[in-house]
Parts: sequence; structure tokens; C-alpha cells
Amino acid sequence: LRTVGVDGAVDFYMMNGIDTTSYPLVLVPVDGMNSTTPVTIHAARNGRSTLVGTAVYNSVFPVNMGGVIVLDSAARFYTIDGYNGGNNSYRSMTITNMTQGFANSAVVLTNGASFNTVKNANLMALPANRTIVPSTDGLGTVSLYDGPNGYGGMMTTNTITGDSIGNGWNGV
Repeated sequence: LRTVGVDGAVDFYMMNGIDTTSYPLVLVPVDGMNSTTPVTIHAARNGRSTLVGTAVYNSVFPVNMGGVIVLDSAARFYTIDGYNGGNNSYRSMTITNMTQGFANSAVVLTNGASFNTVKNANLMALPANRTIVPSTDGLGTVSLYDGPNGYGGMMTTNTITGDSIGNGWNGV
């Protein structure tokens, strides 16, 4: 996407089952994206998709994964949709941040990210992290925050709807 951009709506379907990552999936602005040519990430058709993020934990030099999916740098017109197209199939996508020792997020919108939607998904963090006070290293299970010195501009018109959000310090 970053190399060639888009010239029409783009739909990505996650695989059925569980995928893991040690690095966040960072979504940034793409040439050609607008309200008529958005990018949508769907759950597997007629299946269940889970994305688990876990930063490597080292007690001497702990590493945080602030978010499993990060919409950054004025990212616009992305949709993360957990509906898989079947009957009773809402929330067929789960995004979980399993990184220990930080108040971290499943999804982060930051630095001017606007006109994005996260819907019909299960968004989770580790239950043990619920007592960690949010800081610049992490926030709630779903986090919307502006970067340092207003980098990326003001965020507007982001929608979080129909999700099940669990184990956040203060929720959304």
C-alpha cells in the first residue's frame, strides 16, 4: 500500500485462526485513500481471526508494544471490521495485546489519525495489566491520543462501535 497507493476500495481478509506478532501493525497515510477508496481489514470469511501481539519481555530491559494495531501519522479512512459475513458472526475478530508489565493497547489511534473505524471486534489486553497506571508507555485497551507537540494534527471523526473491550485500565 505504501509503495503504490490505491485507486479503489481495498479489502484485506485475515486468515482463519491465530496469528502472532512481536511488532505493531502500523497503518499510515496512503496515496489515493479517501472516503470513496478506503482500506478495510476484515475477519476471515465465515471464520474467526485472532491477532495476538506480544513484545519480547526482558525484566532488565522491558520492551512495550504500545498497540497491536496503530493508526498513525494522520492515517485516514481505515476500517477494522470483525464481522465475517455469516449469521451471528459479529465480533469474529479478536485483537489482544499480551505484552507484560505495561498499560498497553489492542488498538491505538494517534498523531492526527482521523475518519477511521474500529467495529465489531473483541479488543483485549492482559488482565494482570489492569492495575498499571496509564502513562506515555501505554494507555487503555483502545487509545486515542495526540502525539508530542500536536504532531500529525487534530484527530476527528474516529468511530469505535460494536466492540467488546476488555481488561482496560479505564476503558475507552
